[in-house]
Amino acid sequence: MAENDKTKPEPKAALAMTSRGLEPIDIEGTYRFANVISKSDFATPMYKNNEANCMILLDLQARMGVPWMMLMQHVYIVHERPALDSTLSTALVNRSGQFKDPLEFEVEGKDVRDKDYRVRAYATRTSTGKVLYGPWIDWQLVRGEGWDAKAGSKWKSMPDQMFHYRAASWFQRRFCPELTMGMMEVSEAEEAGRIIVESKVVDEPPKKTADRVKDHFTDTKKKVDEPEEKPAEKTKTTKKTTRKKDEPKAETKPEPEKEPESPTAGPAVKPPDVKPEPEPEKEPESPPTHKCLRCERTFPKPTGDTCPFCMGKIVELS
Repeated sequence: MAENDKTKPEPKAALAMTSRGLEPIDIEGTYRFANVISKSDFATPMYKNNEANCMILLDLQARMGVPWMMLMQHVYIVHERPALDSTLSTALVNRSGQFKDPLEFEVEGKDVRDKDYRVRAYATRTSTGKVLYGPWIDWQLVRGEGWDAKAGSKWKSMPDQMFHYRAASWFQRRFCPELTMGMMEVSEAEEAGRIIVESKVVDEPPKKTADRVKDHFTDTKKKVDEPEEKPAEKTKTTKKTTRKKDEPKAETKPEPEKEPESPTAGPAVKPPDVKPEPEPEKEPESPPTHKCLRCERTFPKPTGDTCPFCMGKIVELS
């Protein structure tokens, strides 16, 4: 069985010979043909061993009606977008049949370095016989857009050729943009650059009106319930810290005594009001007369039947 499998011929791609060269007939043939192109020495670096790019190349061939070899040599990726040479856009205009003659150029000015030098492309429409003129390309436009200010710009080394390239590409984009599927010219795409905009992806789908109403009422209920819960928490903390708060009360009593010591003390009437306050502090010096049976605290005077600290029973000492 293994020997029979080896002798089986490999499936061949279904291709048809057309005026544009070999073209696949079905999707399987397209994939196999793309594989062949990617492994050939004719493939450029962008298509070498890259079947996905070759598949897209064959799709562009079918849509634009040009040989795949022509597209491979003149289509590039600039700033993550496809762009093509102006020579290809000019060739597409000349072979489209929309114009009687190939593109021609009108030039004003003797020297390409003169300020008044400018170029525009024109052609005669086949259907109407009307002469169509493209926009003028002059130095004011070149310097206003900054085409000649960028590093490695061809406008400094070969301005005459760049004038004609840009005039042809702008004519094509104005009167027949469908020929290039809206793709820009390579040098124009490099000069234009690309603006990166940061965006955030929202995973959650937009809420319905009913859900938004429910969320609104739940938020209002939380706001109403929060004030009721807060006082309960405060009461719990006060019970746990009753002893701690009672102990520093004795320490805070001497604070009024410090006020007369300050240099900003008032008239002599205030000291008599402050002196009587320490009298209760001397009371603990007298012998205690009562005692709590639970916490065994002693008291100089009867304070009632229950202890204010532990709520235990107070009895009189014998």
